[in-house]
Amino acid sequence: MNRINTEAWGVWEQNSSPMLLIATLNPAFKELREYLGSCFANTPVIFEYDNAKNYQAKWLFRPEEWRSLGQKMLDMLLCPSYSVAFNTGVELAEELLLKRSNEILEISKNYSLEEALNVFEEILQLYYDYYKFGWFTEPIQYHTEHIISNYITKHYKGNIPVTDAINALLATEEESFTVDIIKDLFECSKIFDEILVCDEYLQKLVSTPKKGLEFQNNIVDYVFSSEDKIFDTLLKKLQMHSNKFHWKKNNYFATSFVSSKDVLFELIEAIHLDNKGITKYYLEKIETISKSKSEQLKIKSQVFAELPLYYQTIVSIANSVGSVLIDTRKKNIMITNSAFDALLKIVSQKTNYSLEDIHLLIPQELRSFVDNPSEYNERFAARRKLFVCLQTDFPIVPELIDRIDPTTKESILSWRVHPTSDPYTAEGIDAEKVLEELNLTMNLFDSPSEQKKHSQHLHGVVAFHDKSEPIIEGIVRVIRNPNNEYLSNGEILVAPNTTPDYLNAINKSTAIITNYGGLACHAAITARELKKPCIIDTKFATDILRTGQKIRINFNNGNIEIIS
Repeated sequence: MNRINTEAWGVWEQNSSPMLLIATLNPAFKELREYLGSCFANTPVIFEYDNAKNYQAKWLFRPEEWRSLGQKMLDMLLCPSYSVAFNTGVELAEELLLKRSNEILEISKNYSLEEALNVFEEILQLYYDYYKFGWFTEPIQYHTEHIISNYITKHYKGNIPVTDAINALLATEEESFTVDIIKDLFECSKIFDEILVCDEYLQKLVSTPKKGLEFQNNIVDYVFSSEDKIFDTLLKKLQMHSNKFHWKKNNYFATSFVSSKDVLFELIEAIHLDNKGITKYYLEKIETISKSKSEQLKIKSQVFAELPLYYQTIVSIANSVGSVLIDTRKKNIMITNSAFDALLKIVSQKTNYSLEDIHLLIPQELRSFVDNPSEYNERFAARRKLFVCLQTDFPIVPELIDRIDPTTKESILSWRVHPTSDPYTAEGIDAEKVLEELNLTMNLFDSPSEQKKHSQHLHGVVAFHDKSEPIIEGIVRVIRNPNNEYLSNGEILVAPNTTPDYLNAINKSTAIITNYGGLACHAAITARELKKPCIIDTKFATDILRTGQKIRINFNNGNIEIIS
């Protein structure tokens, strides 16, 4: 595919399936319009496999449309009574969604196909009801960051560097769930290290020179097969971590349940990092996070006190909706995706189609697929090559459809206008034609000359760096799917953007580079918490950089240079 014209379009890119991603976009139209009176505007989503066979989604939006929507949302939240109603609505919708999701995860295996479909539609509507609030996050984040950055750049007269002042104002007092995960692994590590002191065979395993997959598997097998009561406390703690964070490796492409064995496997991987003990490794992580948070909040307090009241309010909304809610929302998405997949696996089993096939559907198609699965055979093949979903704030052009009259059983041709909440879809060759037409009317893609110009210069926004190391060098590791691609210690992580399933790669990395994101995105927040040098919003890093290349990052100006 041609490279997206990032002068005209903002881009969100991630390893995603139509089913799980379009489920999040649907409420940005119908439910959000009903609640706010406005909804998202032109929103094309392009799905295709990349060179590494990852099914990537590029979701496009126009920045000026987002800022306009963000201002409407901000106007609403600036009214105290509406703000209270909003926060109350979020809490209630979240409670209902998580309660039902957890119930589904416990009993879904007993559902018949029809029950699974009914429950799927039920949980989908709860998801939409929650997500009408959740969709306040990105436009608010995008617009308030713009307002805060402009004000600080033009009017701030304090002694804090402008970039540091902006970053600090976007920092939150609350810790992200990434920190919760690390702290809980620290509690697991303390129990493991206590057992290690007492168990000679475990000491022997840990002292193995080669600490790879075989090493990890040997320890996991030993701990879980042992009948020694010394392991009871550890096993209980590992199970508690699994129960609380079973969703942490989920994304918009697929889900996987993190078991207690998986937790131990992840935990002991930390042993061979710089030959530190596990507890020491996680303790240092927590101390880094605590120190970083303390530094950010100290600067924030100083800068915040110097702001006019209006801008203090903007900062508060940016924190509560643009940062805290977006972090909580990510967690709730991943939990709900587990519930979705528990139901979709039943559909897969009953129809004899793979879960990967089911994920190629959008939610609105699930029942029609179940009624006649074979009609989708060719469509699935085409969707694997290219699939386009287009949603707008006005009805798409009418579509001629052939339906069967239930009384006469005769074929009836009729025109159907898509509701704004239903995507207009095209796959394979038809999708190529749609993109050509959209490019003519919406200027989706860069011209060849623009692509060449961008390829010669890679630059981004500095989200965090250590002032004592303004320039660093390292080896690139491009990762689009963190569950299938792995980073070695000390490499530089390059990704379209990051989500919770990138945590292991982020922990091992020397630095982070992303294509997209603002100063309150997941990569930026995590980088500041973990004190990882980070460049965001490069637009083309994953297109230009290649795994194995050596690069130089200049954090004074955000420039990235390939040196070998």
